[in-house]
Amino acid sequence: MIGQMKAKREIQEMQDAIQYKENAAVLADGHGTHGATIAMYACDMVMRELSTYSDKTNPIQFHESMSRLFVNIHNEYIKMGQNEGQWKIEDGIPMIGKSVVRGGTTLTAMYIGTYQDKKYVMTANVGDSDAFLFTVKDGMYSFKQLTMSHRPTSIDEYRRIQTFPNPPHFVYNTKGARKASQYLSIYQDGSFISYQDTYEIFYEASEAYQIACDNLKRETKIETKKETKKQDPSKINELRDITKQREAEYQKKMFLYETSPDGKRFKSTVRGDRSSYIMMDTVIPENGLKLAMTRSIGDYHSNKHGVIPNPYVSITDLCIECDKAVVFMASDGVLDCYTIEELSKLVLTEPFELMNQFQNMSMKLFHKIHDDMSYVMMRVK
Repeated sequence: MIGQMKAKREIQEMQDAIQYKENAAVLADGHGTHGATIAMYACDMVMRELSTYSDKTNPIQFHESMSRLFVNIHNEYIKMGQNEGQWKIEDGIPMIGKSVVRGGTTLTAMYIGTYQDKKYVMTANVGDSDAFLFTVKDGMYSFKQLTMSHRPTSIDEYRRIQTFPNPPHFVYNTKGARKASQYLSIYQDGSFISYQDTYEIFYEASEAYQIACDNLKRETKIETKKETKKQDPSKINELRDITKQREAEYQKKMFLYETSPDGKRFKSTVRGDRSSYIMMDTVIPENGLKLAMTRSIGDYHSNKHGVIPNPYVSITDLCIECDKAVVFMASDGVLDCYTIEELSKLVLTEPFELMNQFQNMSMKLFHKIHDDMSYVMMRVK
């Protein structure tokens, strides 16, 4: 078992937490004012439970205990804060004075055991820190997602939350928006809204214009060199005409991109996923409560709007034909930097220097350490 963590900056508080030993691991990615402490608390509680398991634990026991434990952690943490005088509880919400104490954590648990001569990997999770089974056979890499990403773009989560009174708005992170009504809705009447992807159109036009400029610049430099024979002016004029044409197309596409709703959405992953929220109304519309996941431990202010601590639990048979197999779990700071196919190949071929590669990829894509990065992996074959 291997695990590592890395914060966005060395001076920033690390809000992720991991614990692992032998065939058990747990990972939490905290957020908000008490994200770090609730992440560590949740990891401690889950690892205590997993430490009681034997190599032959019945998968049913894992399913039942994790379903109960995640909810208990959520409930006990708020009581613990009250008993220690950190906050008061008003209507189920921790308060310091008149301010709501915000924050919570994702939580992903994993246990590998054998039952009735079959080997299983058992996972439970809330939030968007996911676990995968990566395999390779005869040079062919593949993956299976073991967890469920509880994000506002999940239609199943949307339908579940609509059963609650006063359900939140499901919106994309839209540049410049302050009120829920100014954000782009993800759904309308239960159907997913498909927006035109003007970013790709703009990007292609921008790239074509840049190539035309480079070609013209290169040819002009050749013409002005004394030791080089004079170039045909017609070629220079042709390149100038092409550049003007590409510039006009670029200006047109840039206007479309900057004025379209799609152009105001942020791409948050290398896979092209758009950053999204569930947004709860408040007395002051500009102060709407936003959350980037639909299930979590903590986030008590969102519980009445459908954000729950109940985990998704899965049991996966590990009796598979392959050359190598690895169970890999990570926070979204890692997962945002790769397609899952790319990550599968990387983990299976270069398992010992992963954190450096994750950081380098984040810098390349986002020009910074995009988010707290944590992962745990275990080779199972």
